Amino acid sequence: MYQKQNSILNHKRVLKSMQTVQLSKLGQGSYILILHLKRTKIISIGKLGNLRFPQGYYTYVGSALGPGGLASRLKHHLHSTATPHWHIDYLRPRARLVEIWISEFEERLEHLWATMSTHLNETTRRFKGFGCSDCKCPSHLFYFQGQPSFQIFKKFVDSRSGKNGQLRRIVLA
Repeated sequence: MYQKQNSILNHKRVLKSMQTVQLSKLGQGSYILILHLKRTKIISIGKLGNLRFPQGYYTYVGSALGPGGLASRLKHHLHSTATPHWHIDYLRPRARLVEIWISEFEERLEHLWATMSTHLNETTRRFKGFGCSDCKCPSHLFYFQGQPSFQIFKKFVDSRSGKNGQLRRIVLA
């Protein structure tokens, strides 16, 4: 019961914050969820099985180029779901969403960002096969001991490709 109430409270908190960026007006694009896990946990992730998630921060890279675009996909990630659809749906209810980085660039940037994330100095672990069953990336989930820096990531992407599609940061209360 506590977890369900906490999830509902978090959802309301997140929606209030998201309204300032007019979530419903977002188009298609790519995104990075910044999650914080307070304590180390073992979580069952669908066909990947039981995985150990150390306390710390996680970035999950995705895209939303289909119907509904970013608005629909981010609404999905803001809710806990009874029937998980993606790998992130298993982790999401156990970790607090602290930031979302978005780009309304109409080109799929998730693979580029996932590749670049493996080269960031702060990245200490990636989870093989997480979130990338439909592509050749080794992972779309990355672990950081401390909170990842939006400015460092944006600068890194700009210096490597110039493709950030006006990367924006949404900080959640």
